[in-house]
Amino acid sequence: MIKPAVVMLAAIAACTGLAPAQAAAQSQRTALIQYNDLDLQKAEQRAILDARLQDAVSQVCGKTSQLGIQEFHEWHRCMNEARNSADKGRAIALANATTPRPHVIIEQD
Repeated sequence: MIKPAVVMLAAIAACTGLAPAQAAAQSQRTALIQYNDLDLQKAEQRAILDARLQDAVSQVCGKTSQLGIQEFHEWHRCMNEARNSADKGRAIALANATTPRPHVIIEQD
């Protein structure tokens, strides 16, 4: 099966009100997840995609170590937004995996 190289972006809205150190650490608000190497019609391959998405959510929002109350709420909001974005991207990826796409293949004899 020919599968085009497709890239899914999990774009996250910037969180406001973060402490300066945490804001600098969270300057990356977008994670790029490639899944063109996966056959999403197989459960084990979907599990790999899910793990990549979870890693991306964690990468985008950072860690929770030593956060104050306000920063924790901002982190929690970021995680929710990132998960929602990842879920939407996952749905698109799965729909693309099951919907046949027209292809024209030219061969020379």
